[in-house]
Amino acid sequence: MSCCIKPFQHEVRLKREGYDNVENIAEANPIEMAVRTGFSYSQLKSWVGEAWLRTQFGLDYNTLFRDTGVRTAYQLKLFKDKPELLVTETNQKRIQDKISCVTELLHDWDPTHFSSDNNAIEL
Repeated sequence: MSCCIKPFQHEVRLKREGYDNVENIAEANPIEMAVRTGFSYSQLKSWVGEAWLRTQFGLDYNTLFRDTGVRTAYQLKLFKDKPELLVTETNQKRIQDKISCVTELLHDWDPTHFSSDNNAIEL
């Protein structure tokens, strides 16, 4: 028996609590997820940030990651005031436009205010 949790066990634990697709994870509150699933807050924060960014970029997510190294919304949020710093010679115009649009959405993005029952969680 292995001392580590296998990847499929992660999926089972998430699905059991209703986090069965990228969209559900993208809109989840990582604090609430930590309580419900037993995963660490830092891991869930990363997963929520990645899921949110994947839903925004769609099929272009892998290109964004390859060209910029940005994997999560939290990382992209660091560039929200200067998205042009992410523009490289290899970025396609479509990716550059998405970076600009998505960084605008990040101004109001804060997953700690999401809740499964659509009520704000007071911290």
